[in-house]
Amino acid sequence: MNAIKVADIDEICDAALSADDIITKELDNYIAAKNDWDEALSFPGGFCVSIKMVKSGASPKCLRAWHDPKVNNIPNLLGEMRAICKSLAVRKSITGQYFTNFSVVDDLIRVGRNRIIPGIVMDWIEGETLMEYVMNPLHTSSDIRIIANNFKIMCETFRKQEMSHGDLSASNIMIRPGTHNILLIDYDSVYFNVMGRMPQVITGVKDYQHPGRALHRYKEIYCDNFSQHVIYTALLIFAARPDLRPDPDPKSRNLHMYFTQLDLASASVFRNSEAVRKARAIGSSEINSELDVMEKALAGPYSAVPPLIIVSHIGKVAYCTACGNKFIGDDLIYCTQCGTKRHTFTIN
Repeated sequence: MNAIKVADIDEICDAALSADDIITKELDNYIAAKNDWDEALSFPGGFCVSIKMVKSGASPKCLRAWHDPKVNNIPNLLGEMRAICKSLAVRKSITGQYFTNFSVVDDLIRVGRNRIIPGIVMDWIEGETLMEYVMNPLHTSSDIRIIANNFKIMCETFRKQEMSHGDLSASNIMIRPGTHNILLIDYDSVYFNVMGRMPQVITGVKDYQHPGRALHRYKEIYCDNFSQHVIYTALLIFAARPDLRPDPDPKSRNLHMYFTQLDLASASVFRNSEAVRKARAIGSSEINSELDVMEKALAGPYSAVPPLIIVSHIGKVAYCTACGNKFIGDDLIYCTQCGTKRHTFTIN
């Protein structure tokens, strides 16, 4: 396994400010936007740093590069990212609605003493993160309820596509400006059932995860199930009780929306937590039903957590793993479009 070249966040940001250090043609004449301190406008994450890149007369783009050596625990990371890109490309409806275009670049940017590192180039996404959205007092209870409904529709769509995002949190969900439309960011852990057995390294922000997830070895399409309930329930609570929204002070750097990692430690801890007590006091049957699901989930294994929306199997369609061509019959071994010997898989 070839190690991915990583760099310190400061090195990546400094390089993004220099046109001479940007290698990929996809960012020709682009340069990093600057913040109020004349530094590259960057947004560090657990494994990657994202930098806004601008060019006169063109739409902004996002440069993403890895800074944490732990990404090398993911076998063939660049190949995995390309597989995610290909899987999204043949599902244009969800790519246009919930994901943005991106490409994997082997030679992205030059850092330090002439070290060239790989990364991702994608469209820049404008808007508020879900955390910023719910903290913003300009957004009403009605707005938040609409977001909750749209989130539920997204979860249903993912279930039908047999996929998961892998790291659902209020920081990885964006709301487009002036709309209630959801767009996801941070695609390192996206998983499609057709990818087969793949080890998981990213296990999500713990304030959104079932405590059993970190003990699980592989990526699964059900890895979003618990975080779906956490996010949806929080949105219902905020729509009913705006005073329970997160602290609007951005300096607080809250990772959680409403429930914390401590609240999710076990079924009994959850049941007796102040967060649940306040939520139960709202008297909403829908909120209480969601709290019941979460409590039961915490009492059982991670693999048994139900999805937010249970999708009935209404039929199966076979696709080529190489080009996405739809198969009419299940008895075909070679793709009629590209000739690739296929691994059979289905999408509802």
